[in-house]
Amino acid sequence: MILRQLTIRLLVLLCLLCFGCKKSAPSNAPATNAPGSSNAPVKPPSTAGVIRLHWLGKTRIAADTNAADLLRIWSLPESAALQEQTLKKLSAAPWRFLRNETNPASTNLLHPLLQDLVDEESFLGIDQDGPSNTPVQMVLAIRLTDSRDRLWQTNLIAALTSLTGMSFTHPSSERWALNKHHDPNLIEIVRSGEWTLLGSAQNHNALLEETLSRIKSGQTPFALETTNSWLEASIDLPRVAAMRSVRNAAELPYAALAVFGEAQSVRMHGELMFHQPISMDSEPWQIPTNLISAPLNTFTAVRGIQPWLATLPAWTNLQVGAPPNQLYLWSASFPMETYLAAPLADASNCVSQLADKALQKQEKWFGTNGIASFRRSESFNGLEWRGVPFMYPFLQSTSDVSGQFVFGGFFRSTSTTNPPMPPELLSGLLAITNLVLYDRETPDTRLQQWFYMGQFIRFVLGAPQMAPDTTGLVWLRALNGKIPSDCVTEITQATSDRLVIDRRSSIGFAGFELQLLADWLESPDFPFGLHTLSHAPPLPQK
Repeated sequence: MILRQLTIRLLVLLCLLCFGCKKSAPSNAPATNAPGSSNAPVKPPSTAGVIRLHWLGKTRIAADTNAADLLRIWSLPESAALQEQTLKKLSAAPWRFLRNETNPASTNLLHPLLQDLVDEESFLGIDQDGPSNTPVQMVLAIRLTDSRDRLWQTNLIAALTSLTGMSFTHPSSERWALNKHHDPNLIEIVRSGEWTLLGSAQNHNALLEETLSRIKSGQTPFALETTNSWLEASIDLPRVAAMRSVRNAAELPYAALAVFGEAQSVRMHGELMFHQPISMDSEPWQIPTNLISAPLNTFTAVRGIQPWLATLPAWTNLQVGAPPNQLYLWSASFPMETYLAAPLADASNCVSQLADKALQKQEKWFGTNGIASFRRSESFNGLEWRGVPFMYPFLQSTSDVSGQFVFGGFFRSTSTTNPPMPPELLSGLLAITNLVLYDRETPDTRLQQWFYMGQFIRFVLGAPQMAPDTTGLVWLRALNGKIPSDCVTEITQATSDRLVIDRRSSIGFAGFELQLLADWLESPDFPFGLHTLSHAPPLPQK
């Protein structure tokens, strides 16, 4: 069976909408944020640079008792195999993408250095001394022993000489320099105290000199905003977007993130800071309590999305009226029992128009194929799709005590005996007045479901399945039963121009994110693209 392009897009849209579904532990209310925590990142001054990244290193993180669950998974043989595969791909990438070469001898130069970047403390800084068209300055600083520093100098000089065809000079006992003919024309390797620094710039690297000055005065290479972070990052998205000539770059936020251990779990605290107040109407939650029933495997609620949806061509092209302002997603134990609901005052008319459009396009989408097709339901206002194995996609309008809803999913349940939505979850969701998004899952359970859904989505896209012995999938299966606690994510609007993101979990990732990570690491073009999208063939046209 060959699915036509618009049909596939419709399915993929449903899949993407359900990507945010997370597991709900019915007996637990949402966790509360901790604004003002000493670990909370704050917006640095405008002189702080375009990108700043601090990684504490696996060696030092292993000494933190809060990292026990994370290190237990990181130490699995399957995790080690995936890490080794990734380091080999990254080691080969410069020669592959810059010179279209595969040279094992050259690749081996970078492999031990990348392993050090995993294990040891490091800082990365990227800056731009002027408008978006001025040259970029970069500094990477890593804390190394003298013996590892000698290895870095030897291997970096050999690797960069191989890539550029040019030789380094040795202007001082602590510094090596390479001058090229194109941007960035200056590459430097410097040793200062415990730190080895690699810098690149055009003509002069002011960021490198500033970093060296901090080290010589007994400070860290870059200023830290948090006291005990494993990972700290900040990125000036407007400046990054301006470098890439992205339209409306100024509307993007400044982003900051800190990851640290707390109460035997991984805590993530981030902020999105906008230059202007953001329009997010936090109207009262309109929860479809009659549609959501226990037991829940996942639960997500988000509000204030109408202004964003209204700008998307995917919505405006439908011409079915104003978009909803809230969205709810949840799932049950069976992988395809994944649902979405959006409150909409004119839900019945909206779904009716969507049904008309789908049925008008029916022949174009499916041709003469009679196995899978849309049809107007005889039992509800909406569409149902028959003929797809293991799935029963549907879209309908419905209503409950909260109002009218657009309701859809991958598998239509006919059970009328399931218990109602857990009251603890409902009351906890309502308790945080400035809550924008609440998201809960047990990654261990949802990860198993995403294994099947991910393979099915690849089938629908016409992309090859990820082979069962693929290192990424072997790793995902090895995680089964080893992620002990729920992943809870909250986004609150702290001020008119600032969103705060808070997550508590065992390993820092939700189930879908782990699936996406494996898909990315298995990309044939890694570190670019995804395995799924890289292999997708052109869709046939009728």
